[in-house]
Amino acid sequence: MKSGELLFDIGGHWLQGGFALVTLFDQIKGIPVPPGADNVKLKLLPLTKDRVAQFEKDFPGGVPAYDFRQHSRFYNKDAKPAVFEMQYSN
Repeated sequence: MKSGELLFDIGGHWLQGGFALVTLFDQIKGIPVPPGADNVKLKLLPLTKDRVAQFEKDFPGGVPAYDFRQHSRFYNKDAKPAVFEMQYSN
């Protein structure tokens, strides 16, 4: 992006696979999918050259780590839904 080889990128779509695995794992372990949590649609994170500095500020180490056990209701009874969206701070 910085070098000008790419004009646009979109991120976050790869998260849906991880969310699906947590949900599937919990379901297999006997924890049903909560109503309304069975269909995930994310607002994806667009990246253009003018947003590179903001992206680097908000995600200095690249994309955030995803702790499977923290989001699994099998391992963590109080876990919130496995879904989150990446977004810019402003």
